[in-house]
Amino acid sequence: MKYTVRDSEKLNELIGRTGNTINSFSNAMHASSSYLKLVVNGKKSVFPPYAMRIVNLLNKNLILKKGEERPTIDAIFFDASVGKR
Repeated sequence: MKYTVRDSEKLNELIGRTGNTINSFSNAMHASSSYLKLVVNGKKSVFPPYAMRIVNLLNKNLILKKGEERPTIDAIFFDASVGKR
């Protein structure tokens, strides 16, 4: 199973609302910033543990708008491996 970003602009906005740039977000994740940029732009698919690291860090630092719910892995990513056999 591999996940791909549903909406790159939305994920960029969520990362920005944590008070981070992609570079500082990747540093907080202890991940490569160039790889994270490819993931955020939808050019790379990732395995579930990497996707969960993104979601968990978002949820830890995200400043929510009134009435907004915390993002889940299904809200940010879709399963890119479905139908590829």
